[in-house]
Amino acid sequence: MSDKKFSVVIAGGGSTFTPGFVISLCANQDKLPLRKLKLYDIDADRQKKIGDACAIIVKEGTAKGNLWESEVHSNYIIDICHVIAFNTHEKYLANIPNNGAICNFPYDAIVEVPCLFGSNGVQPLVVGEAGRFQLGLMMEQVTCEKLVVDAYEQKSYIKMLQAFALNKTVPDASVAKKILDDMMVVNKPYWPDLK
Repeated sequence: MSDKKFSVVIAGGGSTFTPGFVISLCANQDKLPLRKLKLYDIDADRQKKIGDACAIIVKEGTAKGNLWESEVHSNYIIDICHVIAFNTHEKYLANIPNNGAICNFPYDAIVEVPCLFGSNGVQPLVVGEAGRFQLGLMMEQVTCEKLVVDAYEQKSYIKMLQAFALNKTVPDASVAKKILDDMMVVNKPYWPDLK
C-alpha cells in the first residue's frame, strides 16, 4: 500500500448520513488513509451539530455508545474512493447517462449499469438490450422523470399531473391529482406556480 494520505471533503456534511460515513472512514484507514476531513453544508446549525458528533467519533475512533452507525452505502463509497485514488480499475454499479450502455433505451436517460472505476473516471460497460418487460418499466420511469422536469421548466400543471399519474406508487390519476394538489401547497416556497 502507498503512503498516500487523503483530504476528504463532504459536501452536505450536515446530513444525518455523514456520521455513518465518518465511522466508515475511521474503520477503513487501510483503504483510504486520512490526512484531513472537512464538512460543508448550506445549513450552518445542522453542520455544527453533525460536525460535533463527527469530531467525537474521530477523536474516539469509534461510535460505540453513540446513536450513529456505519451502513452499507458508507462502506461502498469508501471502496469507490479507494479504487479511484489507487486506480485499481474495479467494477461497481453507477448511475450515469446511458450513452448506449443499454442500446434500446434513450441515450440521455440516467441508468444504473456496471462500470469500471479508476483515476480517469467511470467507464460504463455495455450491457446490450433490455428485455421487453424491463424496457417497459424503464420507459415508464424515465418518462415520469422527464415530465417532472418539463413541468417544472414550463410551469405546467398538466405535465406534472401526468408525471404523478405515471408513477408506480400512485394507483390512478384521481389519486395523482389529490397528491399533486397537496404537494403544491406544502412545497409552495420551492416549486414554480404550476398553471
